[in-house]
Amino acid sequence: MKFRLLQISLLLVFCYAYAVAEEKNRQFKKTYVIHMDRSNMPASFDDHFQWYDSSLKSVSDSAAMLYTYSNVIHGFSTRLTVEEVESLEKQPGILAVLPEARYELHTTRTPEFLGLGKSVALFPASEAVSENFTGTSLYSGKPLSGSLVPLVHAANVSNTTTGNLCLSGSLIPAKVAGKIVICDRGGNARVQKGIVVKDAGGVGMILTNTDDYGEELVADAQLLPSAAVGQIAGDLIKKYISSDPNPTATIASGVPLETASSSKGGAGVTSTVKYTRTLTNVGTSATYKVSMSSETQSVKMLVEPESLSFSEQYEKKSYTVTFTASSKPSGTTSFARLQWSDGKHVVSSPIAFSWT
Repeated sequence: MKFRLLQISLLLVFCYAYAVAEEKNRQFKKTYVIHMDRSNMPASFDDHFQWYDSSLKSVSDSAAMLYTYSNVIHGFSTRLTVEEVESLEKQPGILAVLPEARYELHTTRTPEFLGLGKSVALFPASEAVSENFTGTSLYSGKPLSGSLVPLVHAANVSNTTTGNLCLSGSLIPAKVAGKIVICDRGGNARVQKGIVVKDAGGVGMILTNTDDYGEELVADAQLLPSAAVGQIAGDLIKKYISSDPNPTATIASGVPLETASSSKGGAGVTSTVKYTRTLTNVGTSATYKVSMSSETQSVKMLVEPESLSFSEQYEKKSYTVTFTASSKPSGTTSFARLQWSDGKHVVSSPIAFSWT
């Protein structure tokens, strides 16, 4: 009986301590960026700053605006508790309340940091695969010898159910040593995946996008030869692995990413990259049409679809941009611009090209 009473007492103490800790967490203030819909400002306010201040004061008398934004986005930053955030999100004109996030800087070299890295090439030995792809990489160390080495998917050489993500300690060294490993994006930092592969004895890594990332590519300064590829290329490479009993590959810099062993070789004259982006309508119903301008004729740009029709506020529509680039001398740069317009409003995106 005494033991049961002791158990109940300990449980009550634990529950009380948890409740106190949870309450403290909810009262702890964090920094947030408040994204406002500028077109939704009530007519009773003379300017947007008065509106921002009124919205903030409606949920907290002590909170102050740390910074206001009026160019890329409209809104402000402030420090709020969880309860204050929940109240603010219910206010009219609030597009999003975004918590402060710290991002890891992968390189101090601005062009490469923006994803304008050198291309890489992948050559599976099987003739069953005959597709050309483009990947990115900022790896600047010793390259692979050029000879074909075994290619494996991390999910098949791991001791966990999430082995495809190349999480720390998840790869089996005996099955990875001397091989190129395919890792899926997500779960941990991209550079960390390369470290995991290297620590397990891998000689290279192919980082493949999943549904969450699509065709968007980011170049990283990895610690071993690597290639980041989009979802389409990644799925085809994985299909090659599952269909070939002895898949092999190599990674080489300076040429388009290619999965072929035919006599065509890997020195293609064009390179194609696709990006998918999303527009959010913050006004009334409208149809936006796309237009493009470019300094160079060496890059062909195709946008699909060419028009986006919105029927309600905050509706989202996606589009895909395909870039097909011809060969240019290393170090060549150029710029372009993509614009969506309904005849009154313009949404513009600058584009930079770099040949390496």
